[in-house]
Amino acid sequence: MQRECATSFIKPLELELINQRNKEKICKAAVSIVTDDDNAENVELYESWIKVLETVVGRVEMKFMSENVMNILKDLPGLKHPFPKRKRGNRLVFCVIKNVGEEGFNKEPLFNKLLMSICGDNNYKIRRDGCIFLKEYFKMHRDKIITTDRFRDVYLPLLVDLLKDEDMHI
Repeated sequence: MQRECATSFIKPLELELINQRNKEKICKAAVSIVTDDDNAENVELYESWIKVLETVVGRVEMKFMSENVMNILKDLPGLKHPFPKRKRGNRLVFCVIKNVGEEGFNKEPLFNKLLMSICGDNNYKIRRDGCIFLKEYFKMHRDKIITTDRFRDVYLPLLVDLLKDEDMHI
């Protein structure tokens, strides 16, 4: 029997039937499961919960995201954690940022700080994750991004720095 991932249980139309409080609980559960070091070896488990978070994160209020989710995620990409946990932290940060878009950057300054931190990390594998994220993010939100001052003031200098990166993998 083939296992189904967690996202197969939540369909977009059914998600609208779930009340706000339960969507928040789903977000908290997803973050808790993915950040728990006991689950670090179970890639299939945390990948499916990241997909669940991607599905729900854009449907909860930004205030909740700032206070409950981003407070947990803000330290994960930092140097004090082992590399595998930092990579999981990056995935969670990117999942949230990608799905709240430019509105999230406008409402939560921590998004910009985390993105800049990841793209300027001393480990090229972490910086590469930032490059890959930016490519996907720009594809998803191109029309909104190019009309903002953030594109000129933040994204373009960041991209230029990444293009000048000393590591060829970037």
